[in-house]
Formats: sequence, C-alpha cells, structure tokens
Amino acid sequence: MSQRAERQFLLFGAAYWAEKGAGPFYLAPFELEFEFAVDESRTATRIVARFGRLDERDRIGKTPRSAGPGSLVARRPTRDKDWAFAVELS
Repeated sequence: MSQRAERQFLLFGAAYWAEKGAGPFYLAPFELEFEFAVDESRTATRIVARFGRLDERDRIGKTPRSAGPGSLVARRPTRDKDWAFAVELS
C-alpha cells in the first residue's frame, strides 16, 4: 500500500486467476486506487481497479504461479493501456 496524496491511496499485489474458472491457475498483478472526499465522511469519491498485464498479442499475460508474486508486483504496468482490465468508478 502506498499513499499518493493526502487523500489518495494505492493498494497493489498479485492475485490468482484461471481461464474459464478451472485450472491451471496463473498470477496477475492488480491495483486498487482510492480517492477520498475532503470532508471527514471517509467517503470514496473515486475508485480505480486494474487487473492483469497485456501480453504482446493483447491478451492477459499468463504468469505461472511458480514465478512468485514479488517480481510480478515489481513489474506491474505503469500505463493504463497496458492493463488487461481497468475500470474507474466515480
């Protein structure tokens, strides 16, 4: 978790996923970005969810579980267009 601004936080990590709901299982990076209201209500005014890295064929990258989450998180995408899935709720 990191704090990007006074009221903006970023949670990141790696998650397991599988095609069609069954194994084999893979790892993929994820981010959840939260921005909160200026008042003390603790209301999230903006939430962004990002999941998976696109490969060279614009498909979600299949990182084997054996790769370990640490290196995957360190190499997560830095641009929105490189994520397999990104959605913003505001």
